[in-house]
Amino acid sequence: MRAIAVLAVVVFHMFPDLLRGGFIGVDIFFIISGYLISSIILTDLNNATFKFSDFYVRRIKRIFPALFVIFIFIILIGYLILLPYEFVALGKNIRFATIFMANIFNYRDINYFDTNANFKPLLHLWSLSVEEQFYILFPLFMFVVYRLRNFVLPLTIMAILLSFVANIFYVNKQASMSFYYLATRAWELLLGTLLAYITLKPMKYQANGNYLSIVGITCILIAAVTFETKSRFPGWLALIPTLGTCCLIYSQSSWFNRKILSNSVLVSIGLISYPLYLWHWPLISFARIMQGGEVQVSSRVIIILASLVLAAATTYLVERPIRKLGPKIFYLLVFLMLIISGVAVKIKNGNLGPRSINFDHKISQINFAINDWGHNNETFEKIGTKDFPIRSYGKGKDKIVFFGDSNVEQYWPRIQKLMQESTQKYNKYTTVFASWASTLPVPKAESYNDVNQNIFINKTVEYIQSPEVKTVVFAAAWVGYPSLKDKGLLEFENLLAKLRQQKKKVYLILNIPMNENQDPKKMFKRHLFSQWEFAKDIRIDSTRWLAQAEDVRENLKRIANSTGTIIIDPVDYLCTNNQCLVLRDDGVYCYKDIGHLSATYVRDNITFVDQILE
Repeated sequence: MRAIAVLAVVVFHMFPDLLRGGFIGVDIFFIISGYLISSIILTDLNNATFKFSDFYVRRIKRIFPALFVIFIFIILIGYLILLPYEFVALGKNIRFATIFMANIFNYRDINYFDTNANFKPLLHLWSLSVEEQFYILFPLFMFVVYRLRNFVLPLTIMAILLSFVANIFYVNKQASMSFYYLATRAWELLLGTLLAYITLKPMKYQANGNYLSIVGITCILIAAVTFETKSRFPGWLALIPTLGTCCLIYSQSSWFNRKILSNSVLVSIGLISYPLYLWHWPLISFARIMQGGEVQVSSRVIIILASLVLAAATTYLVERPIRKLGPKIFYLLVFLMLIISGVAVKIKNGNLGPRSINFDHKISQINFAINDWGHNNETFEKIGTKDFPIRSYGKGKDKIVFFGDSNVEQYWPRIQKLMQESTQKYNKYTTVFASWASTLPVPKAESYNDVNQNIFINKTVEYIQSPEVKTVVFAAAWVGYPSLKDKGLLEFENLLAKLRQQKKKVYLILNIPMNENQDPKKMFKRHLFSQWEFAKDIRIDSTRWLAQAEDVRENLKRIANSTGTIIIDPVDYLCTNNQCLVLRDDGVYCYKDIGHLSATYVRDNITFVDQILE
């Protein structure tokens, strides 16, 4: 079973199009882990041999050795190939992982299914953190519950139901919380507990194991093949692979378990499943960082083979020898993990930097550009709520609302500069920024996993129709929203028309030119040991992008003209003869990433937004 779980995850991470739902391997792991650990605890409790100290020593000896090796590897490779800001982020991530809070870190900073997550070498440790948080609390729960022998089963079922209900509630409200948090994942581990309790008790009726195993593997295959990153997961869908896993574990004597799952190859992979899980993700993540994107198929195959070799070496050269040592090794393992945590703090605080910090000054310029984002929440007065995060600047009677995704946020540094430098001229205005990343500022257009995004859109649409709002500015990465080719376009046109009927001035800022070669991270090539190479010719031809964006651009221009909306086209200002500026003569990068302008460049050069305040 562990082999199926880890192989599903590895294939999903290496070849996501081949096994779109392979991420359910983690859910299989949770069931297996809950079952195995609960079986051990229940057996010890039955025999009156359970000791908290023994349990935690075993967990430390099981988890820490391979994890310590992985941390050393990640720090060393990070030192060699990461930019300073990336190394700082890595240190922060390691710090959280050493105290088994990686899931909390990921919830705050990373969407597991976001493409940017591919460049986070410790992303996968969220699941280990969930497990260890569970096992910090679980022994105490079992110890107390076991004293009430007649209540073990009902209390476990109650805990499962409470966690499952929390999962259902949050998967529709805050999908990332439902994915990462212990409270919304504990039911999976507790299903393993329930299964352990049932199998340890003599049963009057035994279900047909062969049928159960067929049902179980079918459920797992259906989930692995049909689920995808856009699925509302875990939610109700998680029942399919988890109950399927329960069926397989319960039918241990079935033909499928004896002939297929007990195959020597799968058993061997199962024995190295934990270090294999630890190794595979940092290897592919660092490879993507080195390549600046996706890795060739042949390289991914090599990474899988390397992961298997490293996992086997870790198992037989590190884990097993340490496991044979006495309980006192516990103190050394904890001490070593504290050292890693301390090093991580040094890295996070910038006291330990990567080797790239000593490279050409171009690295410092690139590092600055990537982090040059001027939409600082501390600058604003927050006047909204959690599901309506709008921020204002100024005390004027007339409000100008900037409404959109993160693309609208990029214009704030210029607006701030104008309002600060000409206070008398612009003191009649209050500028309000209403933005939510990856959210089209159009109601009833796109579908979102987070219901708060729809709440935000609806509340903002209501807000911009209030009498004190005199001007509304729409800006977004328009070409990234499929609905603008059909229903979304009609909804947007109706919204623009309604605002114009209310005598409001309305601006629509089209996309900035987007090309992956504009991204500062594309301006150099990393090398593991030698000096990095820097791009010499950084002129960008916009012809291809304009051709790809033509339909959306023309549609937006059409509805703007029909409603009396003022169009601002950044291409007219950023590009000349289809050649777009990427780097100023003074070394200032125009872009911070592929889809956003840098704050420094916006502040001094994006004069096309000045007309909004006139």
